[in-house]
Formats: sequence, C-alpha cells, structure tokens
Amino acid sequence: MSNHTDAVRARAKQLLESGEVTRVIGHARGTTPYRSRPHFASSPEQTDALIHDVSCGSNLAVYVSKPKERVAVIAKGCDARSLATIIHEGQAERGNVLILGVSCEGKLDEGRLLRKLDFPPRQVKSVREEGDEVVVEGPAGDVRLPRDDVIMVNCTYCRARTPAVSDELIGEPVPPREEADQYPDLGGLDAMSEAGRAEFWRAQFEKCIRCYACRNACPSCFCPECFVDEYHPQWALHGGGQFRGNWMWNVGRAQHLAGRCSACGSCQRGCPVDIPLMLLNRWMERATNQAFDHLAGMSEQQKQLAALFRKSEAKASEHG
Repeated sequence: MSNHTDAVRARAKQLLESGEVTRVIGHARGTTPYRSRPHFASSPEQTDALIHDVSCGSNLAVYVSKPKERVAVIAKGCDARSLATIIHEGQAERGNVLILGVSCEGKLDEGRLLRKLDFPPRQVKSVREEGDEVVVEGPAGDVRLPRDDVIMVNCTYCRARTPAVSDELIGEPVPPREEADQYPDLGGLDAMSEAGRAEFWRAQFEKCIRCYACRNACPSCFCPECFVDEYHPQWALHGGGQFRGNWMWNVGRAQHLAGRCSACGSCQRGCPVDIPLMLLNRWMERATNQAFDHLAGMSEQQKQLAALFRKSEAKASEHG
C-alpha cells in the first residue's frame, strides 16, 4: 500500500516540534481526489495538510536547492535517488537534508486513470488503494482497477520501490521489480530500424513547443543558466517549433541526464504535448547501465558517471 498519510503526518510533526528540522517538504491534496500538490510545512500545525497516497507522484527533490537549514523530504524511491544524485553533485549538504523514505508500489498516471472511467473527471469523489487495486468512487459507486493499469509506466519497472538512500523508512520494504527484461518499454524502439527510430523521434520532437516544463520538473536540471538559454554562442534556435532547435534541446537534455536520471517520470508528466520523454531517458539509462553497470542514486557512496572513465572503475564503484 502507498497510503502512508497518518505516519507521514505524525513523523513530520515530531520533527518540527523537536526542532530537528525547520521545514518538511511533502504533498497535500490537490484540486481533485486524484491529484496532489507540493506542501511545505514549517510548523507542527501545517503538517495536518500532508498526505502520502497513490496520487503523490511528483518528485520533491526538485525543491531541494542548497538549503541553509536542515529540511526533511518525504521521499519515495525515485525522489531518494534524485536526492542522492544532487547531494553528490554539490546542490545540498547531506547534513542539511533528512531523507524520510516511504515505500512505494506506484503512483497514479492521471491520463491512464481517466481513460479507464466512463464518467467525467469532475464526478470522481475519491481515489484509494485496496490491495493490488485502485478504487475510484464515482456517481454509480466504486470502480475497481488493477494498479498496474493506472500507475505511471515508469513505476511498473521501478527497482527502487524501497528507497535505496534514506535516514529512516515509513512503511514496510517493498521488493524491486525484477523482471528478466529490465527494459520492456524499449521493445517498440528496438524493433524499429535506425531510420525508423529517427523518424519516430522526428515526429515527437516536432510537437515540442519549447516550454521547458520537463526541465523545470526535473531535479537534475539545476544549472543556473541552461545551455539553451545561452546566446554567446547560441546553442539552440529560439522561438516556437523550430525543428533543429527542438531536436538539439531534447537530445541534448537526455545526454546531460545520462547516468543521472532517477526514472521518476516528472518530465513526461509535465509535458503538455505528450512527448514520451521517458523512452529517451530510458534508452540512455540502458546504454549507461550496460556499459558501466550504473544506475543513478542507488547508494550514497556511488560516484557520478561523469567522474568515471573506465568500465572496471565504474563497476568497482557500484559494487564496493
């Protein structure tokens, strides 16, 4: 079960009452029963708004940027992977971040959920988990849906359902997904010819409006000035849907995330034109994993891939 609301509220209140942290970063209920929003509790009273259920899919590590006082972050597995990465990259001091890990069996994909319903979204009264099902209360009663049919696709192949890095854990440990094929989502791309893949991505990138929502949602996109914002030299064409600039932006960003992406899916969740960005990120992840036996943020001792220059050194770092 992914509903840890009571435990999260209780622990957050303890941390703030004791002064161990000055702020707790978590989720609160959003505008609908299937949405959540970030919540920043800085007093014990504000912890009453915290929730942690199947709707809490956004990666909260994006809100950790060089805190000067100690903060706590309610972190599912992918959040914790991102936190380990940005701490290692100097974006926060480890002593200033208390990672309050929560076990996770997957978070809702709003689009997948709503496509399964035969009534308007406004008529959803509540969403809850029961066993391996997500139960949606609608106008005619409960609709029961298999969890794997309505959670984010990246959750269905997650190997960090119990955070690999945390100071304490809320919930019972959940074993990782360990299918024989760790990259089933890439099967469609694998079946294409090189020319076919190029045409597939050309069609996807032509949709890009360069809003940079993917960048803003990503904890690993923290550069003060992004390469696409530079004018001397100008790295990418600016203004609307210029394809050359779109290609450089999307491919360049994926390359910058190689060996650093936590597979949280926040970039794809934020994309307003539904570009399957996780396919691109996962393609890069598979390449770095096969070459260097490296998955980002799976331990605090793990070196960053950009600091490793030999395959043997990468594997030695991963396995101690």
